[in-house]
Amino acid sequence: MGTFFMAFFCGVIGWYEGMYFGMMVVLCVMFFSICYRWFDWSRKGIVYLFLLILFGFFCGYARSGWVTMRHQDAVQRVIRLGEVELEGKLTSDPKVAGSGQRITVNIDGLGDVEISVPVSMELWRGDSVRIRGKIIEDIRYETSYVKMQPGKILSVHEPTGFFGILASVRRYFVVRMQGLFPESVGAFMVGILAGGERGLSDEVKGDFRRTGLSHILAVSGYNVSLLLQLGVAVIPVRRKWRFAVFGFLLLVFIGLVGFQASAVRAAIMGFLGVWAAGLGRVKDMTLILLWSGFAMVLYDPSMLLFDKGFQLSFFATVGVIYVSPVVAKWFPERESGLIESFAGTLAVYIALLPVTMSFGKLPLIGLVTNLLFVWFIPIAMTIGAGVFVLSFLLYPLAFVLARGVSLFVSWYFFAIHFFSWLPFSVFDVPPMTKYVVVGYYVLLAWWVCRAG
Repeated sequence: MGTFFMAFFCGVIGWYEGMYFGMMVVLCVMFFSICYRWFDWSRKGIVYLFLLILFGFFCGYARSGWVTMRHQDAVQRVIRLGEVELEGKLTSDPKVAGSGQRITVNIDGLGDVEISVPVSMELWRGDSVRIRGKIIEDIRYETSYVKMQPGKILSVHEPTGFFGILASVRRYFVVRMQGLFPESVGAFMVGILAGGERGLSDEVKGDFRRTGLSHILAVSGYNVSLLLQLGVAVIPVRRKWRFAVFGFLLLVFIGLVGFQASAVRAAIMGFLGVWAAGLGRVKDMTLILLWSGFAMVLYDPSMLLFDKGFQLSFFATVGVIYVSPVVAKWFPERESGLIESFAGTLAVYIALLPVTMSFGKLPLIGLVTNLLFVWFIPIAMTIGAGVFVLSFLLYPLAFVLARGVSLFVSWYFFAIHFFSWLPFSVFDVPPMTKYVVVGYYVLLAWWVCRAG
């Protein structure tokens, strides 16, 4: 089954990068399938492997082609209409851009459409909006983006039903936290608990980006793992029913954070992990990882190559599961918490190198900053949640505590700012070519399999 999923991914790559390149990746998959005995050496086993990979490849190729052509037909049809009125939902909180703010609206058939609106408009992730303007295609970094220019919002409606309740709770949480904590500190607390960069200054966002700490502000697998660990410790439920209880908790959680793509990916991975544990198959992490990737790529094949968030999440998990144990062997004192943390950070860094270079930047200082600053995040999350709950019982005390914590967080920002401006913190690098990327991961897989 894992080989089929990998072949499906190869088919997706083949559609976007060309049949020749896709088949080259398929040969790499076959090579590792045979060398590491994922199938037996008999003629029947080799034939079965070949047919399975071929079937998976063309399934991925056909799915990618159908989704791409359907999207392109819809975009071209709307472009020919000139000015149109469309309705969709905001997929993320607005981002300040120049004198306005940029929003991303998901519209059926067109996907995500970017539009600039005045800063004075108060919009939230999950809002349904009706917009008017002319649809155009914008090519940036060899990737097509759909934009509306000039764009005008005609109406805004908050979500209704169960998800509307979750959206209202999230809005209340954000507003209350930003009232307790000042400016960027409040935005930071909201970011680590509910995701997003709303309210963070450009300077703080730039410091986190240059030091390789941007992942702190995005709800991802780290937050989901903390939620699951807390659930296991607090909720007394039999193991075989945990997937149902925790599945509901994960649904509520990703609803509260606004169905961010990173949170959805992490929730799928977490749910499959809990399910596997309930079935007594916790060791099947490869299949859990591939099932997660398959489910998301089946929905939208383009994310495999063009969604950097998906790539970061996927390969970071690969680094933690497979590369980290190999890197840990380099150090004699493996039981040390500091050594374990450094080995995990270095492993993720190695697994993410091609993805990191695709941004044109290589934050070498990230190896140090992740060791120095990530430890504070669980503490900050606990304090932020505690102050929020305390504000309902005794608001003046919660307010005073929040202001005290803000002083410490301000020093935290100052330390990150110091590292961000070191002359060797970030280097400008050219992105790897697709052939170099494949070669890199082939060598990485060979090294991990051989050393493991």
